[in-house]
Amino acid sequence: MKSYMKTLIVSFTLLFAVGCGLTTPNVMMTTSKQFPPTNPDAVKIYLTDKPTKSFEEIGRISINKYSTGGAMVGVSRSSNEIYKNLREKAASIGGDAIINVTEDMMTTYGVVIKMSP
Repeated sequence: MKSYMKTLIVSFTLLFAVGCGLTTPNVMMTTSKQFPPTNPDAVKIYLTDKPTKSFEEIGRISINKYSTGGAMVGVSRSSNEIYKNLREKAASIGGDAIINVTEDMMTTYGVVIKMSP
């Protein structure tokens, strides 16, 4: 019986861990240029304003606000988690910021930009 309970607990723990990480941001590149990755902590998110420096759009990004896989299907994710994932994905394609961030019932959207030097 103890072995069964251990197996059950480990199984649910793994399902929970896998389910939490299955939804990742999607990016549609809008330029053929490639940029080196940036630091995710430095990627700014502009909800209403835009940067005063000149910039170019490098991609469009979106992420589902609800988990779509594993044991956590349909569980709402926090804004902090969503923004963290957006920053990480934007940084991976060389983005410095995300502008025009909007939300609907299911998805958060934005435009990834690269600041001009």
